[in-house]
This record gives sequence, C-alpha cells and structure tokens, in this order.
Amino acid sequence: MKRGKRLLILLAIVAVFGVGAYLLNLNAKQQEAAKTASTEAAKTTLINATEDNAAKLSFTHDGQAIDLAKENGAWVYEPRESFALNTSKVTELFTGLKDVESVRTVENASTDTSEYGLEEPAVAITVTNIDGTTQKISIGDKNSVTGNYYVAVDGKPGVYTISEDLYNTFNVGLMDLLTPESYPTIEADSVTGVEWSNGDKTTLLTHKPDGDPSTYSSNFKWFENGEDGKTLTPVNADTVDTFLKAATGITYDSTVSDNKDELATYGLDQPSLSVTLHYTENVPQSQAADELAKEAASATATPQATISATPLATDTPAVTNAVEGTATPTSAPTATSTATATAVVTSTPTATTMPTATTVPAATMSPTATATSAISGGLGNAMAEDASAVPTETPTAAPTATPEPTIAIQRSITLWFGKTDENGKVYMTHSKTDRVFLVSADTLATLQKLTASDLRNNIPANIARADLTGMVATANGVTKTVSASNQTSTSKDGDVTTTVVYQIDGKELKSTLFSMFINDLNEIKAEGYTDKPVADGATPLLTAKLTQNRTGFETVDVAFYTYDENFDQALVNGDATMLVNKRDVEQLITYFDGLVATEATPTPEVTATPTPAQ
Repeated sequence: MKRGKRLLILLAIVAVFGVGAYLLNLNAKQQEAAKTASTEAAKTTLINATEDNAAKLSFTHDGQAIDLAKENGAWVYEPRESFALNTSKVTELFTGLKDVESVRTVENASTDTSEYGLEEPAVAITVTNIDGTTQKISIGDKNSVTGNYYVAVDGKPGVYTISEDLYNTFNVGLMDLLTPESYPTIEADSVTGVEWSNGDKTTLLTHKPDGDPSTYSSNFKWFENGEDGKTLTPVNADTVDTFLKAATGITYDSTVSDNKDELATYGLDQPSLSVTLHYTENVPQSQAADELAKEAASATATPQATISATPLATDTPAVTNAVEGTATPTSAPTATSTATATAVVTSTPTATTMPTATTVPAATMSPTATATSAISGGLGNAMAEDASAVPTETPTAAPTATPEPTIAIQRSITLWFGKTDENGKVYMTHSKTDRVFLVSADTLATLQKLTASDLRNNIPANIARADLTGMVATANGVTKTVSASNQTSTSKDGDVTTTVVYQIDGKELKSTLFSMFINDLNEIKAEGYTDKPVADGATPLLTAKLTQNRTGFETVDVAFYTYDENFDQALVNGDATMLVNKRDVEQLITYFDGLVATEATPTPEVTATPTPAQ
C-alpha cells in the first residue's frame, strides 16, 4: 500500500514537471516570436536614392573625399572634369543606395556615437537630389559578432545596423572610379629595336630578320649596337625573347594616379630603368595619316629620363604597304630624348593605290503578302501581328568587298619604372598614358636582366642549314669530310624539285645522319663563360670546320676541349669563352661515330630469288 502510494506521488510530481516544462517552452517560443516580430517591425528604410533623381553624389572613404556631379546628363568628377570617370561604377554606387533597410534599431543607444565609430565614420555618403533635397548616411564600426555595420542617418534619430552590402559598395577610392586602361597590345615579334637604360648605361639592340653580313651566321637575328653605331654583336636570343615577353606582356596590378604631375611621388622623375620599344603595326591605309600624326604626338617623353642613343638603323622605311603601293623611306631619327622624343615616323605614306570597297546588296526582299497592321514599331512588330506578312528572301550573290591595303607603321613606346611600394610592387608609367600603375616586382626584375653578361651569345655554332656546304670533322683520331650539293629533278608535269645530297669522303650519306649531327652541334648552348685560354698543345675532343655560302665567313671553326669534370670549353674561330655541358659534347661525338660507322659499313648486295613458274 505504501509502495503504491509512493508511486502515485511520483507520477503526480512527474506530471507537474511536464506541464511546467511545456508552459516554459511555450512561453519561450512566444517570446522569440514576439522578438522576431519586433525586429521585423523595427526594420526601417534608411535611404533610397536613385541615379535618375540625383544631381550630386559625395562620399568619403578613409578620409578621402570624392565629389561627383551630373552635368548635361553625364557624371563627372567635380574637382577635375578631365578625370576619365567610369560611369558604370557610378551606377553601381547608386544601385547600392536603393532601398537600404536597417537590420535592427539599437535600443537605448548611447549618445556617445564614438562607441559605434560614427564620430569619424569609415564612410559618409551624401546624395543631393535634383530638387535640392539631400540624404545622408554615415557608416561606422563593424559588429564583430553579427558582421553588420552601425549607421546614423540624417533626419532619423538613433543608431541602426545594416548589412555589409552598402559598406562594400562604397569601399572604393578615386582610382577605382577611373575608366579601366589596358597596357597597349604589342606583338613581341613585331619589335624591331630596343633602347634600355638603367642610368649608368644605355644598351641598344637591333632586330634583323635576315641576319647581318658582318657576323659569321645568318641565324643571328638580334644584335647589340656598338658605341660606334656601326658594329653589331650577336646577342643571346633566349635573353631577348624573355625580355620581350615581359616588356610586351605587362599587366597592371592597380592604378595609383592619373596625373603625371605627381611623378616625383613615385620615383618616376628619375626612373631606375627606362625601356623604349620600337615596333611595327599594320593599319588600314586610309587611317595611316591620322595614325602617323598620333604617333608623332605621343612621342613626347614626360619623365626626365635621359636617353642619348645612336639610331638603331638607318634608311628604314617609315611605312610599308603590306598589299601594294609605295612608301617614302625616312632615316631613323637619332633618339636623343630628355623631355621630348621625335616620333619614329615622320612621313606620310605615298601609297599609290587605295581601292574603294564596293558592296552588293545581300538580298532583295520580295514580300508574298502585304501587312496591313501598323509598322511603327518596326518590322518585328508587323510580323508579330500578321504572320502572313513574313517576307520571302530572294538571295543574290554574297557581297565581295575588296580588302583595303594596310600600312606597316613604325611605332615606339617608352616604359619608366620608379620606386617600390610597401608591398614590394613597382610604380611604372609609359609614354602612351597619363597614368601611374603598380606592377609586379618580377616584371622589373626580368627587364633588368639585359646586361652585358646576360646578352652574351650562348650558341657556339648556330650555322644556318641553307648556307652550309660541307664540313671536315675530327674526333677520336678519325677525320671525315662531308659535302653537300643540290640535285634537281623535273616531274612529268614540269615541276622542279631540289634535293640536298650529302656525301662523306665521296660516298653518299643519309641526310638524316648528318642532320642529327649538325642539329645537335647547333643546339649546344653555353652554361657559363671563362677567360681562361686553352692550354698549349691540348688535344681537342672534336673539331668541325664548317664551310658555307657566306661572303667573308666561308669557313667557321668549332672545337671542343676538356675544361673540368663538368664542362668542356667551346671555341669558335679561336675564341674560347664558352663552357658547355660535357654530356652534350659526348652526345655530339656519338653522332660523329655513327657517321663513321655508317660510312665504313658497306651496304649488302641484295640478290633477287626467282619465283618458280606455276
């Protein structure tokens, strides 16, 4: 009995606690619902500004004041109307100002607005409407818990919080509102010359696509101009290629100024490096005169970089007609520029032909029915209203337009590099812009590697196959003579084919074997340099006397000597400065041994076995 009574008491207690818990839970839900309803009820439209109704937009960000005004329907930067304002960015700003609602109202907000960062707000925005009314909102600190920002609004008492959207929209500086500008498009293979100056030395490089007769190989295309303005020295093509890719492929990390009066701020009044690229660009013949004038105008050098250079080339045509016609040649100017540079091109082309493109109508429209509906909205509306009005096309021959001839205009651009900022990026500008940019430090580092040591020719042989007529080579005590001659044959159709035939010691040699040897010889590159001469009486590992059709350089002597455990020393016409990898020389000797072995092994005679008659 007592046990049953206790059980009843326990059950009663549990029931009481259950009811209590239910009531508590219900009350909590009711309170949460009331809180949510209160919060939603507390949401307030703080500002609602539209671009169409606005006359001015002013805002400060991190202490920088930016004032924009609408003039004749277009937005301008008020302090300087010449500023290339990106109006799409202005539209984005007003998009952020549309129907800005509070997340909540801060209850019992302190009268000390500094607690919310509103005494000196991070962003303060003022919109002046066409009717003269204003709307102003100030954005203070960010709530570290919610991620929302505290704001104050003129005409609305109290402190509110809003989402981060408005702050993010106005988290911009003046340069962020500038119309974007890209680095000029320059094809690396269109560059004809380079002027490079680091303040201590000026280096001039000239590109000659057909080579230069003063050097022993027509394969050399890039040359350093001597101090006399005449001597050309072949340079490392790999170095030049890397340099040109960097110089023509610059990307801006950011724009820091659009005013070249501020050059001293960025160290660009006395640049650490200046680079001038001379290049060609094909333009339509009808635009050539205007383009020449623009090029002449853009040749004014602003930074006080001093470049005193000998002309890169003489008697180079200023313009060449890529289709037909003639051009007036001009001598390349002496590039002596302190603050101004003479345009590379000074003459107007005298091309004799300028065909006019004629166009034949693409099609004649022959409607099969007459549309009776109004067509003020265009053909599309008429067709939509009456399907029977769809015309039937009667096509004629496709138009054929005569392509306009193009003119290759010689252009130039000068790049200047200044200080490095706190993040390791480099300030730069160039002659075709009024802006100052930040670029990667890697870009400057690559461009700085155009020194005498980097420009050294690194290919010992580099003989053009088209010029090669023969070779006398020696290795392992064996000497072999290879000759090359052209043999022509005529087909039944009259087509003439020329074939190069190689012989070794008077016997025919497979061209592939000789090609492997010559290609490998031409591809050997220096991995270092030395001033140490070859020891007297030293025996070469391999020598090759190459003969070619090249006036003044009918023979080129290439020899390899042991230098140390890692490198062999390569000599070209007795000049022993290059160090090459021993494995490369060993492979070359292996190819030579293959030539010897092939020549020494007679081709077995094949006797045909008659097939028995069936």
